[in-house]
Amino acid sequence: MEANEFQPIRKGKGKEKLRKDDKRKLFKKFIDSHLQRDGVFLLTLININAGELTSAHITARLWTIYLKNAESLKELTSIKSRDVPFQ
Repeated sequence: MEANEFQPIRKGKGKEKLRKDDKRKLFKKFIDSHLQRDGVFLLTLININAGELTSAHITARLWTIYLKNAESLKELTSIKSRDVPFQ
């Protein structure tokens, strides 16, 4: 048996990995609800004028912010109303 025949499954710091279909759905939601038409238009203009690398970096940063906000929202909605001190 070769050493690289069996590779352990690696997950990033305890976070579950999303399936490909789930990633696509989440990215579509990101485009439809977060960027909207204006954001896509601006990214297209940036791509044309500043290049693919710049627009890719901006898109990646926006995606990261969106995921962090989505995770925060998920955590907030999981808090029960009795756990919230001020209502």
